[in-house]
Amino acid sequence: MAGPVVVGRVASQIISYISKHGVRKAVQKFGKKAVDLARKADAAIERQLDKVQGVTTTTPGRTAKGRGVVVGKKRTKAYGRTKAVKGAAYGAAATAAVTAANSGRTRGELKRIKELEAAKLAKEKAKLKKLEEENKRLKQEVRNKRKRDKGFPFTSK
Repeated sequence: MAGPVVVGRVASQIISYISKHGVRKAVQKFGKKAVDLARKADAAIERQLDKVQGVTTTTPGRTAKGRGVVVGKKRTKAYGRTKAVKGAAYGAAATAAVTAANSGRTRGELKRIKELEAAKLAKEKAKLKKLEEENKRLKQEVRNKRKRDKGFPFTSK
């Protein structure tokens, strides 16, 4: 059961790499077979999403994704939704990959990270405390000034 998920993550990483660097560099990095499989998986996902949204070969209009042209009201809506769904799925897969890569840290590294975060939090708390004290002092000054000026005949109420 873990197989298709892993394949999906790898395919999404390859497709993401293709969108950033092009097919030629992707083939150099991952190999022709992996790139072909990823592109086929991507196309299959698009076909399934179109099928769910009711877009078939008989739906009016044309989709020329290579040139970025989509014609037809229903096809245009479906194409926008498909891009959004695929983007969210690829983003989730990339996040999972980064999380998996970060989970390989040693205990010492994790402990050091926690210590740094705690030190940063302590500094922020100290700054906040100073600001609260300054705010309190300024409020007291305003109160004292109002008390002094209360008896002055030209103050407006």
